Amino acid sequence: MFRIGVPVAWMLASNGTTDTIAFFVGWVRDASLAVRLAVIMTNRDRTQMNVLRLIYPDSQMLLCKWHVLHAM
Repeated sequence: MFRIGVPVAWMLASNGTTDTIAFFVGWVRDASLAVRLAVIMTNRDRTQMNVLRLIYPDSQMLLCKWHVLHAM
């Protein structure tokens, strides 16, 4: 069985506040009700991860390998 991925969005924001990220991710969710995110990739930004857990609680969160290696 093939799994089909849907690239939902790329977030460009002037700041990384909880309100900005929550607004954007909530907007994406509301505009794409048929899309259920199985996997989300993040750069380990705590604010971003907290918002994603609230809005998509059943999604698996993966860390971007490049950001992890860059942080080392």
